Amino acid sequence: MRLPDKYSDAVELAGGKNASVFRARNRNVGRDCFLKAYPAPENDPRSALKEPQLLQALRHRHLVEIYDADVLDAEHVLLEMEWLPAGSFQNLIDVCKNKGEWIEVRKAIELVCDVADGLNHFHRAGFVHRDIKPANLMLKESAAGPVGIVTDLGLASQLDSATGRAAGSQHSRLYRPQEAWEGKRCVPIRCCIVSVTGGPSPVRA
Repeated sequence: MRLPDKYSDAVELAGGKNASVFRARNRNVGRDCFLKAYPAPENDPRSALKEPQLLQALRHRHLVEIYDADVLDAEHVLLEMEWLPAGSFQNLIDVCKNKGEWIEVRKAIELVCDVADGLNHFHRAGFVHRDIKPANLMLKESAAGPVGIVTDLGLASQLDSATGRAAGSQHSRLYRPQEAWEGKRCVPIRCCIVSVTGGPSPVRA
């Protein structure tokens, strides 16, 4: 897939199952950015714009910021989002694991409270993320230190107004809460709290 000419210095990063991701620079505005490209459904390419439309409609200080979205040749959707060089919660966990030193519990709670605030905003609008895990929670530098940011709304689903439920859990197996395995309401962010503080997963893999 060829990126539009306005992007320079593109570096491909480790992507997910269905997406290719890049760090690049939008030379039209002189801004570093994060690019995410994924296939568009053949019969309805515009439906693949759900994620950027949600991010635009539900802007929040703890949801990743969307800059632009394009359908390329009716085959791929390309999102341009803010670049967060501090990495993800998963990166933080890996660094702490390698060092054998974990961040203070207080700071871990603050970071998880940040993403819980973003998810609460999302839920109040009638949507559920369905794929909360450390790799989808990012760190953003601020004057007061890093804050938590929710990303990757590709599996988000609207809650049924009658039942208050969404389609079945799409959580990564490692971070799928016990309630999800049992068909009950679940709180996957609980597993992320334990992981960021160095504890074992509270869920059977």
